[in-house]
Order: sequence, then C-alpha cells, then structure tokens
Amino acid sequence: MPAGSPNITTPLLANNRPAEGHCHNPTLVKTLSFGLNSLFLSTHILVNGRLLSLTGPEGPGAGAIVATYYSVTLGTAVGILLATGLQISPLIGKRKYIKAGQVIRTSWLLTAGLGTAATALMLANRGIFPRMFAPQTAVIAAQFFEGYAGACIPLLMIITNSQIAFAAGDWLIPPISGLLFAVMSSGISYGLLNRLGALGIGLGGTLSAATITAATQLWFLRPNYQDYQLYRRNLPHLLKKIKRFLQQGWRLSFQRLTEWVTLLLIATLLGLNHQSDALTASQPSIQYLALIASTIQGFAQAVGMRISTNRGGIQAAIRQGDKALALELHRSSVRSIILGNIIAASLNTAITFSFYLARGPLVQFFIPESSNTSTIELAETLLWINMAGLIPDALGLVTAGALRGWDDILLPTLYRFIMMIIVGIPTAWGLSEAFGGDNEAIFMFAARDIAMLLSTALIMYRCVGKIREDKDKIDAISENTDDTSDAPSSTYPALDVNPSSVITPNQPREANPHAFFNRNQRRHLSNPADDVPDEQDSEKETGTNNLQI
Repeated sequence: MPAGSPNITTPLLANNRPAEGHCHNPTLVKTLSFGLNSLFLSTHILVNGRLLSLTGPEGPGAGAIVATYYSVTLGTAVGILLATGLQISPLIGKRKYIKAGQVIRTSWLLTAGLGTAATALMLANRGIFPRMFAPQTAVIAAQFFEGYAGACIPLLMIITNSQIAFAAGDWLIPPISGLLFAVMSSGISYGLLNRLGALGIGLGGTLSAATITAATQLWFLRPNYQDYQLYRRNLPHLLKKIKRFLQQGWRLSFQRLTEWVTLLLIATLLGLNHQSDALTASQPSIQYLALIASTIQGFAQAVGMRISTNRGGIQAAIRQGDKALALELHRSSVRSIILGNIIAASLNTAITFSFYLARGPLVQFFIPESSNTSTIELAETLLWINMAGLIPDALGLVTAGALRGWDDILLPTLYRFIMMIIVGIPTAWGLSEAFGGDNEAIFMFAARDIAMLLSTALIMYRCVGKIREDKDKIDAISENTDDTSDAPSSTYPALDVNPSSVITPNQPREANPHAFFNRNQRRHLSNPADDVPDEQDSEKETGTNNLQI
C-alpha cells in the first residue's frame, strides 16, 4: 500500500465498491439523491395544504398562510444547518474524520436549539394571527401550528442527518427518509383530520418526524460511522465551532429565506389588505412553488457539497503539486454544476408546460369547485404566471448552490434580495395601485418572475468567474513541486472516476491510487490527518470551551 494510505475504508469515500458494483454516473446518482429528499419533504408541505383546504371555506386561505410561515420559520433554521454538509465535505476530502464527527455533533446541538426556537414561534402564532387575518382563517392556521410545533426538532434532525448520510456515501438514506416521512405524515394526518381538524394535521407531522429521526440516529450506530466518533461525550472547542457554524449558516439562511420571504410578504400583504379572494387564489401557486423550489434547493445543496469536497482535494493536490489529480477534481466540479443545472432546468421546463395544460385540475386540488368563478380564474392566472418563472428560478438556485462550494454565499443572495424584495414587491404594489388597486397578486408574482431572471444572470456570471479562478490556480502548479511536508497522500480519491480507475477483482488495490476504499474492510482508526490543521482550524484553540455531553 502506498505511504500515507489509510488502512481502513470509509463510507465517506465509497464511490465505487467492488463488492457492490460500479456506479456508472455517480454525479447523477448523488444529485438525484438529495433532490429526491427535498422533493419528498416538500410534498409533505403540499399535502398539508390539501388537507387544510378540507377543513372549511377558509381552509385554502389558511393553507397559504401555513405554507409561507412554515417555510420561513423552519427555513431560517434549515439555512443555518445546511452548513453541516458544506463544513464536513472539505474535511472528508482531507480525510479528517474525527474533525468531521465534531462538526456533526455540533450541528446536532444547534439543531436542538434552533428547533426549540422554531417551536416557540409556532406556538406564538395563536396570539399573532387573529390580529392579522380573518378570524376563521387565523384559527385554522394557528391550530395547525399548535399540533406541528413538536415536529420542529425531529424534522430539522431529518434534514441534518440526510446531509450526513449523503456525505457518508449512504446516498439512499436521504430519499428513503424523505419518502417515509411524507407517506407516514400524510396517512396519520388524514386519519386525525376528522377528529381533530387542523390540530390533527399538525400532529401527524410531529409523530412521523419523531419516528424517522429515531431510525436515522440508530443508523449512525453502524460500524461504518465509528471513525467519526459521533456519540463521544467530549466535544472540544464548542463555542468556536458554534461561531463557525453561525458565521457560515446565517448567510445560507439568508439565501434560503430570500425565496420564502418573498412569498410570505405577498401572502401577508394580501391578507392585511383584506383581499381574501386573492389570498385564496394564491394558495395553489404558493403550494406548488414550495414543492418545486424545495426540490431544486435539494439539487443545489448536493452540487454545493460535491464542489466543497472536490475543492478540499484540489487544495491538497495543489500543495502536493499533483496537477493531474487537481484537474480531475476540477472537471468533476464542472460536471456537477452542468448536470445539476440540466436536471433542474429540464424538470422545471416539463413542469411549466404540464402545469399550464392542467392548470384547471391543479387549482381545484386546493380550491373547491363551489368557490367563486372569479377566484378560480384568478388562481389559474396566478399559477401560469408563477410557472413561467420556474426555469430561471431553477438555474439561479442550482448555480447559487454551486457557489456555496467556494463559500461565496452572501453576494448571490444580495442579488436576489435586492431584485425581489427591495425593488420587485414595492414596484409591483405601486403599479397595481396605479392600475386600479385590485390586481396586486398578479403584479407581485409577475415582478417576482422578472427579478429572478435578472438575478440569475448575475449569479451565473459570478459562477463562471469562480470556475476560471480555480482553473488558473491549477494551471500554475509546477509538476516538480517538492513541498509536500503537510500534504495528504496522493491516494485521495477523485469523486468521479473513469471505468479504468475502478479496481477489478484481479487488480491489487495498491496499483490504483485513485480507486475508492472498500467499506466492507473497515477497522477503527484514529486518522493522523485529523491532527493536521487546515484553513478552518487555523486559529489557535485553547480548549477552554469543551462540552461534556
């Protein structure tokens, strides 16, 4: 075995395992893995909206409120916790498994804290909503949140654990956990609807989230995760780790919230202006946008995590002077960005045309046929207006997700925030007042589409610049570099490899430095690489902030 090679295998690097066959397109598989997870979790939101529409005439309006306030309340926490995947990915790339485990344990503590805060906010809605919305609409929405408040911590754990399993090479865990949660919550909520109403719908989510979280925590007890010491009691330098999380997480949260705050403001403005018909008509658009945007954000997070992992390997290769490996990882990043955008744009293109053709039945899924004809017609109009913006939305979300791999989060978010919230909504509201004042919803959703198109162009231009910067650094590598004192072994495996780099049954593992380790040969290891400082650990840590869990 080459010098410096680990003598165990890890699921975090298990891209090709001889015992399990060769994955012909790992980029596609992994992008779809996290995308499907987000699809199933957002389907849960859509089903809640449908069930709320069955609670009475005010149900569709309550569903629009629930979808937006739910997305903002939990989206704030989810944005911070998305730093989990981005922080463990470069550590994985450098094979610092113990440090990755410390990041994971820190994220679990933050999940508990953020989930508690989200629970308090949901319970507070009972006193807030009656002052903002029609009485019965406010009651239905508040009852749902009372039942759902207990789901905050376990649901956030599902999202965090999906990132961990994804990074660990267990790519089936994210979609399976999301699917099971969506199916279980739908069944339980429907069963409790007749007896408890909106409260029962919320309780279905709470019970399902707790069950799935318990199952994933048991999954992490498997031997494949022993090297990361996920259940050790001692967590050194806790305050510095939390600070690092928040420094990156608030930008991710801000990025994620830009999308949801826009929808929340639209729904709130319509409710405050007592446009109950417009609020009801916006329910289908908001629900479907939540479903589609959450799915695309899953693709975006997958692309960002892959690029973050690749860049950890590129940095190691540059220090070592391994230009060939650096180029291979760079090409892997470019492939991930291109494929992620193709998948997202193709999906949203198909949705745009199919939703336009089926807009009538799709609207009636949330709005009863007995509703006013004008309300149904407005809902259909709003639906195709929002579907028209899906393609630029997909490209912008995936490309912004890719930029997370470079830790370039704030500026792309500001592009969208300024275009959509600072400029778009006030302009749309002013124009609607100038043209009669009874079509605010149409103007605001149309302004959202235009803002997404403009901001997406700026985000994609910035991403191209980052790709070129990395390529220039790699081109500057001297193949004869001698400074390899603290560089990892050249056996760091590329994330996308050619079939020729896969070990055949008769080929010795030592002969192929770019092959992935076989997780079935795993033994416990305290990896020496965990003691090597990297960019994130450059501060001198004193150890005064240890936590005994």
